[in-house]
Amino acid sequence: MSDAVGWGVLRTVCHGCRTMREVIEQVGPHEFEIRAMIIPGDGTVYRRVRAVFETADAIVEAPCPECGDSETPEWLPELVPPL
Repeated sequence: MSDAVGWGVLRTVCHGCRTMREVIEQVGPHEFEIRAMIIPGDGTVYRRVRAVFETADAIVEAPCPECGDSETPEWLPELVPPL
């Protein structure tokens, strides 16, 4: 029996505000492995907005459309596969 069975809570990191990082791990003297690591977000997404008269684009912060209004903004309440 797994320890997770007694928890009674199943949740998923939000797919809207999470980030993916690549971690390089040394597994031998001259061997390295690259693996993906999912970092939970904070309920905020950042969008690039094209400025018409400016030379640089603007970055706008907005609540995540999937989890921004919940009590736990970085998590979804059940197992949700990515789209």
